[in-house]
Amino acid sequence: MDNFLDTCIIIAKYDKKDKFHKNSKEFAENNNNLIICVYQEKKEIPFLFYRKEKILTESIKSSVMPNYMPDLKDLKIKDQIILKKNINRLKLNDLSQQELFVYKKDLILLKQEINYFIKNKISKRVIPLDKIDLLLVKNIFNEIKNEADSNIFCSAIQEHQENELKVITNDAKDCKNEVFVEAIKSTKYKEVPEIKYLF
Repeated sequence: MDNFLDTCIIIAKYDKKDKFHKNSKEFAENNNNLIICVYQEKKEIPFLFYRKEKILTESIKSSVMPNYMPDLKDLKIKDQIILKKNINRLKLNDLSQQELFVYKKDLILLKQEINYFIKNKISKRVIPLDKIDLLLVKNIFNEIKNEADSNIFCSAIQEHQENELKVITNDAKDCKNEVFVEAIKSTKYKEVPEIKYLF
């Protein structure tokens, strides 16, 4: 059986500050048949790092140009809140430009480690972007209101119809059996994958 890794597992494996780091690292290193979906590799993970890097870049610009108006394009509401907090902390001398450069260096390293892991340790990427079932995505989104997770869980359900898999996650908020079951009602899909939480 394949182990379909939710993105939070991949991030936690390398982020030592993540509360699920130990369990995620142990699982990824001690199990085979690790798979992800194409959406994660091509869309979600690159965009995640793009946003995180942009938050730091805009914070640094604000630290050297007092009247600088941050570029908020492509940043989600929660990203904008982090950016504004950074700017306020800089003004209060509670955050230094040097710390921001360290954070950015750490982020680049994290991105490199995750890209290496995906390239060398993931055995399969499933469901091409143009094969994602948009109706199923919509059904999942109606339940959880999270676009990225909706595409990822949709891909997992689609792949499970042909190849049995288990979803590995730390996300008990959105990744739930009842969400999957509700989403496949009135669709062609008959089964949902088992979910394993690493906590």
